[in-house]
Amino acid sequence: DFKLNVINFYLEGNSFLSTAKHFSIDTSQVRHWCSAYQLHGIEGIKPRKSKAIYSLELKMHILSHMAKHSLSTRETAALFNIPTFTTLWEWKNIIDIHGIKALAPKKKGRPTLTKKKTELPKNDKDKSLKELLKELEYLRAENACLKKLQELQEIKRR
Repeated sequence: DFKLNVINFYLEGNSFLSTAKHFSIDTSQVRHWCSAYQLHGIEGIKPRKSKAIYSLELKMHILSHMAKHSLSTRETAALFNIPTFTTLWEWKNIIDIHGIKALAPKKKGRPTLTKKKTELPKNDKDKSLKELLKELEYLRAENACLKKLQELQEIKRR
């Protein structure tokens, strides 16, 4: 309702500056609401319930349209009903720094944790003879390494 009151006051013949002063708001806000209303009607000034997600193709189309028709970021944002014109600046900066592929929408938030399947140790009675021999071989090798390490430390200490 407040936005409509501001827009109607402007449409009655008042300037952006006088409208902004009358309602004690920023002039750029008045300009943004009025152009959004004129281009998109009531849908242009409705509050958004969730953040819009734009596809890579749409982003490229919007930026190329802006360049082709020599439009400002404010004019382009109003034309395509993008809530803030700074979004277009961000897109341009991303392309300049990281390239076009960096504009593709990304999944937000923390990645889901995947639980690693931990194999429960088998009871020695449940293991096959082959598994027991393999484990024995491993333990003997580990024991030999530890003895060698202990021997080297003893030599170093002397």
